[in-house]
Amino acid sequence: MSTLSPRDIRSSDLYPLVILERAISGTQRRALYKEAGGGALLLFLASLGLRSISLGQTFFGLALLFLSISVIAYCLELFFRSLYFRTRDISFSENTTPIWSLEVLTIVERSHKNDTVRAFLTSHAGEVICSRLGIPAQDIADFLATRGSQPVIFNDPSHTGTWYMLDAFAEDLFLSDKDFSAFLAHHAITKELLRGAARWYADERVRSLESLRWWTKEHLSTIQGLGTDWHYGKTFLLNTYASPLAGRETTDDASVALLARMTATLSKAKESNILLVGVYDTQSILQEFQGLLSSTRAPEGLRGRTLMALDANLLIAKTGDKTTLEQTLRSLLQEARTAGNIILAIEHMPSFIASARTIGTDITSILDPFLADTSLPIIATASTKGYREDITREEAFARRFDVLTVKDTGSSTLTALLTRDASALEHVHGVFFTYPAVDEAARAAERYFSGNNTTDTATDLLAEAAARAESSRDHVITPALILTLVSEKTDIPTGAIGEAEKDTLLNLETELKKHVVGQSQALDAIARALRRSRAGVGSASKPIGSFLFFGPTGVGKTETAKALARTMFHDEHALMRLDMSEYRTGDALSRLIGFPNGQSGILADMLRDTPYGVLLLDEFEKTNKDVHDLFLQILDEGFFTDVRGERVNARNILFIATSNAGSDMIWNMTKEGKDLESERDTFIQSVIASGIFRPEFLNRFTDLILFHPLSEDELRAIARIMLGGLSERLRTEKSLTVSYTDDMIVHVAKEGYDPGFGARPMKRYIEQTIEQYIADGIIAGTITPGATLTLSPAILAQKTTSSTHIA
Repeated sequence: MSTLSPRDIRSSDLYPLVILERAISGTQRRALYKEAGGGALLLFLASLGLRSISLGQTFFGLALLFLSISVIAYCLELFFRSLYFRTRDISFSENTTPIWSLEVLTIVERSHKNDTVRAFLTSHAGEVICSRLGIPAQDIADFLATRGSQPVIFNDPSHTGTWYMLDAFAEDLFLSDKDFSAFLAHHAITKELLRGAARWYADERVRSLESLRWWTKEHLSTIQGLGTDWHYGKTFLLNTYASPLAGRETTDDASVALLARMTATLSKAKESNILLVGVYDTQSILQEFQGLLSSTRAPEGLRGRTLMALDANLLIAKTGDKTTLEQTLRSLLQEARTAGNIILAIEHMPSFIASARTIGTDITSILDPFLADTSLPIIATASTKGYREDITREEAFARRFDVLTVKDTGSSTLTALLTRDASALEHVHGVFFTYPAVDEAARAAERYFSGNNTTDTATDLLAEAAARAESSRDHVITPALILTLVSEKTDIPTGAIGEAEKDTLLNLETELKKHVVGQSQALDAIARALRRSRAGVGSASKPIGSFLFFGPTGVGKTETAKALARTMFHDEHALMRLDMSEYRTGDALSRLIGFPNGQSGILADMLRDTPYGVLLLDEFEKTNKDVHDLFLQILDEGFFTDVRGERVNARNILFIATSNAGSDMIWNMTKEGKDLESERDTFIQSVIASGIFRPEFLNRFTDLILFHPLSEDELRAIARIMLGGLSERLRTEKSLTVSYTDDMIVHVAKEGYDPGFGARPMKRYIEQTIEQYIADGIIAGTITPGATLTLSPAILAQKTTSSTHIA
């Protein structure tokens, strides 16, 4: 821990600029030389038109004075740019001490009584950063008013050979000043948000200054010469089935390294083709590569090239048959090769190959001669699974590509990319984005939406938020607006918890126990998981919760899932159900995630149609190992990849799997009077030893719940709930008031129970006896609307005897 002394500041190469900025800021300099220059021109023109020689000379003298002021201001600006960029262009060795950025030096130099936090918050950079964080100016003033003078104490920059930038400086202040970090925490600002907002400010300042650096080779070379594109061929057919990708700037070191490998591959003398493998945002990599091609950083051999993305689905849909598809594909590939400036991108290559194969076309044989020719570089993408299972089988085809793996760069990198989009939207719509709102858009795109292109999803959220804010009085975009848009798009509750939802969450166990009898442990565990998820405490990269219910048939496992859909999700349609006993054959996995011919899978469609709800997986022990492996990934990562390589989001699903495995053991433990919870580990080890479930699979569940056989009291409680539901239905639909004697409750509980099926037959027994009795009475006219009935076993017995006698 140390301070930066005045001597350190004065010894900096940038110290003259610190003095200059303190005397006259860049904004003032640029305004001065423009306005003074304009004034000089007007005064000069006025002097020419004046008849009075003395007055004309006065105006001419003023014009020279204004011109001198303009020249001085412009010279100061040129001095600033020259020194600033010359310092930035220095290459540092590993042992070089980090150079403090101009923004950091300016803040530290103006520290009042060594209080760097105060200097930071009252600087232009600090004011903009706090605005980006959504902190009101009055709150900052109140904080500074109650803050005493404190010395500058912060961490020395630990990095060498680089710049000590404003974002690292802001993070050091956060870590070193408890009052400052507490103030930010009060406004829900984390260290990461502070650093991100500071980086946004610094990046905008650098881009603004770079735009003024017109004299460099890089800027001058962007001026396109006359007729540069005249020697390239036209691509009329290609334009029908492909479109140019928009370029993006690269935001992180991993992308820079990947783009460097891509340019190296495409510059090879032969087979200059790339296969990008990964489940993450491969289209963003393609857009960043197009941005590289459009910049001065593009290698000489790739400069002027255009990256065109082929729409394979459109191509197959429009051609329709084998002959037309093959002729069209060969023609557009030849056209692209002849043009001379095309790089062709084919996304989801395994899906394209499989779809074409359904109409008898072998895409690999058509592409092969073009892949062997460097005049048409091809960049294909594939999911990890698609590459492993489809591409590698075609060994000769796979050898035509250099395989590059695309790794997940995380939401922080996406946020840095989105800040540039947000800045552009601000100029278009006249709105103001807070940094937490941009960060929320990046997180929401990954957590709440399916599909691979989270970048486009997040960008769309920002664009919609900008349009919404523009039409409202408040033009400031906060995380609340982003989450409101997410809720509107997905029907997933996000943002602040309302009173109604709060009551539901806090009383969830009580509500569930109105519908499910005797399984308090299961209901309590589910309620806790839902509260963690909704409060944002649970892992955002996993499903809401996942439970494996063990127990005999008819003890409430399925009814728990139904009750949860009704209570928490307010809709029984939110309950999705798969009978896993139907997924034990060799094609089980394909039926869930999709077939090689492009036919979609049941599970993929189900989760896309209902991204928020309960998925009940009945008799999970009966499915095969491949399906177990699929759900192992889903429970661990919260998503899976379908056969087309598209990511399917499962992070807003509550998974409930049921199993009858070990039911006999549960029966025996209950008969012996053992407590199931205390015997839980013994039971789980027995299930693992039997080979039904692997330990790594069981460990992926939020909790493993043992459902005990129902007691007589619990059976009577279930009978009372079922009969109560029947009475309510008859009251609303038939205007009948129906009640039951205690003997009737006991009778239904006894007759509706089966040791092998638990309480499951109870509903059928009620239908065949009580409902039948009432139906016969309505038809016979003995039971009319408005009637009041009290049913008992004796009444039902009389009816049965009467019916038998008549028969």
